[in-house]
Parts: sequence; structure tokens; C-alpha cells
Amino acid sequence: MRHVRAIYHQPRLTLDHRVALLLGLHAGDGHLSEGWGISVTGRDVQMGKRIVRLAKEVLGVEPYLERHENYFVIRSGKRQVREFFQRFGFTTGRKAGTVAVPPCVMQSDNRAVLTGFLQGAFSSDGSFWFKGGWGQCRFEVASARFRDGFIELAARVGFRFRAYSYRHHHGHNKLRLHTAYLGTRPDVLRWMRSVGSISDTHLARYRDWQRFLYR
Repeated sequence: MRHVRAIYHQPRLTLDHRVALLLGLHAGDGHLSEGWGISVTGRDVQMGKRIVRLAKEVLGVEPYLERHENYFVIRSGKRQVREFFQRFGFTTGRKAGTVAVPPCVMQSDNRAVLTGFLQGAFSSDGSFWFKGGWGQCRFEVASARFRDGFIELAARVGFRFRAYSYRHHHGHNKLRLHTAYLGTRPDVLRWMRSVGSISDTHLARYRDWQRFLYR
């Protein structure tokens, strides 16, 4: 007998940290068609578990996993999930070059909402890198509006990201990429402590950097 995925409650529509976190994750790695899904690299197991909890707490549904060789997708085909993301301004179909920060997040003056969205977006489309004592946070997307909105939200919580754009020439993806980066040690440390990431990969690299700095 086919397992019927549970509906626990109607989606949470009040914008708070958890809702904003899920919106940021979706803006980065989510997709919307007849159903909803968010792709997670196979190394980010704890991040995947966090997204499953968000699906239950925010979307009010029991999602299912679709496993692939190097990644997995957290999915739901429930109508209320699709309508939740549409209500916050996300459209169905390809969004890589057109996605933007939802207007309600841009208009919010609630720091928990701003940091929630930033954390979700950075967890999906960001990276943390270090060499010796120098660390860097990078956010790279195909949508200039998304990059610029990310920079504006970050500025409102006290971080000045620099920006540039370039054409990606490798593989089949020839989209122009738009990058924001933060590269001074005090700012990178402050970002990782006050906004941070739920990506296992980011957090593991950050712990390695911490061990280097304070050995």
C-alpha cells in the first residue's frame, strides 16, 4: 500500500525566523512546479534533517526524500506547500536568473527575519573558505537581484559585502554569475557567529579555521 504523507496543520504565514530561514533556503536551492523540492548535497546530512523539521513546523507536512548519487531532494507534492511559496512571491518553473528576496522580507525591520533569510540563502548559495588566518564568506548566484537584495539585507544587520559579476565559461552553464563576498577576519568571524549557516560543509570548514586561529 502506498504511504500517504501526513498533513499536520496549515502552513505558518506569520513571518518569523523559521519562516524566513525556509524562504532563504528555497530561494537558493528550492524548486517549484506541480510540487516542491529542495536539493541538498549528500555531505549536508544535518542540514537535510533541519529542512525536514522546517517542512513539518512551517509547511505543516511530512516531506519525503528522493536520493541521488551525490545529493538528495526533500520533496512534497501537497497543494498547501506550493501555495505557501507562491504566497511569498515565488513562481513555478526555472528561477535561477530571476529569483529575488521576497518583498515582505525586504520590507521587514525584524532582525530575526533578516538573519533567518540570510542564513538560509547563505547555507544554500554561499561558501566558506579559508587559507591560514584568512577566511572568506562568498555568496554566488545567477540572479543579480538576488545578490543585490542579499547585500542590502546584510548591510541592515551590520555587514558590508563587496560585489562583482563574471561570465561562467565552464561546463554547460554559461550564465553570468553575481558574487558578494566578505573578507576581513573580524567581519567573517562575526558573520559566522551571528548569522552563520546550517550547512554541514560550511560549519566543518569554520571549525577547522577556528582550530587554526586558536591553536
